[in-house]
Amino acid sequence: MRKFISLSSFCILVLSSNAQSLLPVYHDTIPNKRELILTGIGAYGSNGILNEMSNKLLFGGVITDQMKQDAFQKHWDNPQLNKVGLDVQGEFEFRNTTANLFKNEKWGFGLKAGYYMNASALYQKDLFGVAFLGNESYMGKIANFSGSGAALYGFQKIGFSAIEKETGSIFSLNFVNLSNYARAEINKGGVFQTALGDTLNLAMTGSYTSSASNNFSKGYGFAIDADIRLQLQHSKTNRITHVQVLFKNVGIVRLNPEFSTHRIDTIYNTSGFTFQELLNLKTLDSLSLFQKEGANYTTLPGLIQIAKLVNPNDQRKFQAYYGLRLYYKNYFTYVYAGLDYKFNSNVHVGMNGSYGGFSKWQTGLYGQFNFGSWNIGLATENTIALFSKKAFGESISIRLRCVF
Repeated sequence: MRKFISLSSFCILVLSSNAQSLLPVYHDTIPNKRELILTGIGAYGSNGILNEMSNKLLFGGVITDQMKQDAFQKHWDNPQLNKVGLDVQGEFEFRNTTANLFKNEKWGFGLKAGYYMNASALYQKDLFGVAFLGNESYMGKIANFSGSGAALYGFQKIGFSAIEKETGSIFSLNFVNLSNYARAEINKGGVFQTALGDTLNLAMTGSYTSSASNNFSKGYGFAIDADIRLQLQHSKTNRITHVQVLFKNVGIVRLNPEFSTHRIDTIYNTSGFTFQELLNLKTLDSLSLFQKEGANYTTLPGLIQIAKLVNPNDQRKFQAYYGLRLYYKNYFTYVYAGLDYKFNSNVHVGMNGSYGGFSKWQTGLYGQFNFGSWNIGLATENTIALFSKKAFGESISIRLRCVF
């Protein structure tokens, strides 16, 4: 990362959304089995940028002034921060509950490996305005960037799991390699430009952390995953409700020595730079406005989710599922609810609604299909994106499972 606005603009340009798949998790009651599970997720979203503009940014094409103006108008005004995010995941997992972990009949074991890319940003509407509309509309005004922040993570993990056979709860310890990391924050700050555009005033407190190294590994650490299964019994009907409490990628990484944090706390007036030049890190470095210090550790963008699960062995045709989700970095509370329909023992379909995360209201669709020992699930969290460019992002997820 070379400047704060570059990282924020990167997150805007690639429309970087966090998305743990809304494929409902099924509580499997089959005892003593071996499983292979392959999961893939790709999603991005924003509360202010429509797909008609984001698709041009991602895949090329002409972005018209009208698109920029439409997106600017859809952004939330100060003091509410706007959000944008990306989540890409690929994960492989092996579970074995036919074996006994350390000769203990109550526990099985598993192995897992995965790759994760996560980029996110919270930003003021003015930051988008400066990046896409230019500074002309801010002459004689303050462009407010306070509270804006962006983070980029790329990491891989390999882990070992202990599986409680009775409940199906899984506890994993993972070794993590960090391959990409950058972070920028503006606690308070903005730029004022006179009406004639001849004088600029910069007031800012913030920091950025990055590395100039091209090494694949930029740090090592550990993370825990916990998939805790609870059973709640209804007092009147005695029906059992299965609940999941999920912790994923909750961990810490020690950064390599080449990482450094640059902090700024200044008020600076100039008539020798343009608006864009003053926001360039090279310009700020040349003015000796940053203080440099070492960067030792970072936390991972871990996920916490509480969800009501679907029981595939339930005889009812319809089952509700719902939950809430939190990520550690730049993520708003995400709530969702859906309805699962069981055609037969081999086919489940459903739909859901959600709000939060990196977008606004969304609807999703999914299907789960069994073929003997194989199960495949396909889902999207943004149904509107399948038919219209007026959606705020896109998502796709797939889950392939084999029991043997």
